[in-house]
Amino acid sequence: MRIQLAHGYTAEWNGGHTWNYIHPSGEAVSCWTFDYSKNKISQTEALEAFIKHEELLAQEAQEAFI
Repeated sequence: MRIQLAHGYTAEWNGGHTWNYIHPSGEAVSCWTFDYSKNKISQTEALEAFIKHEELLAQEAQEAFI
């Protein structure tokens, strides 16, 4: 699954426990893992994890300005 982000970046999930952030040049610039307690991850679970992760990042950024 690939999600288009701002400024040409993408987030990519390849069926495992990791999301990768990809620079427009195609280079992976960051990654994070989730749900290692499960043997298999569904596409829905991966998307839910991505949304929760983005919400946490937005919350952290907002708190940094308070």
